[in-house]
Amino acid sequence: MKFSELMTAPRIGDSTWTIAVATQLVIWRATYSEAQTLKAPARFNATHTQYLTALAGFDSASRNIARGLDTFDVALINKASSEIKAATAALVGATASIPN
Repeated sequence: MKFSELMTAPRIGDSTWTIAVATQLVIWRATYSEAQTLKAPARFNATHTQYLTALAGFDSASRNIARGLDTFDVALINKASSEIKAATAALVGATASIPN
């Protein structure tokens, strides 16, 4: 299930929902970690840098979501929401910067 779908109908306390959310957050972190090890060809350096910026935002958001859900901290969840919006914008920018 997509993260957005999981968060549209949160089921705090439901172990199946919690595991599904945690799985998505781990995927975000692993994707960022793996991308950091990659070396882009020179013509894709700018795109790769923007991509890493986007993934860093998702990585940070994943940590804030996890902490926010664990501690019922709405401020952390809201911060994560802002980070997701910024990361999504950076991802769109990275996509737009792909050279022809």
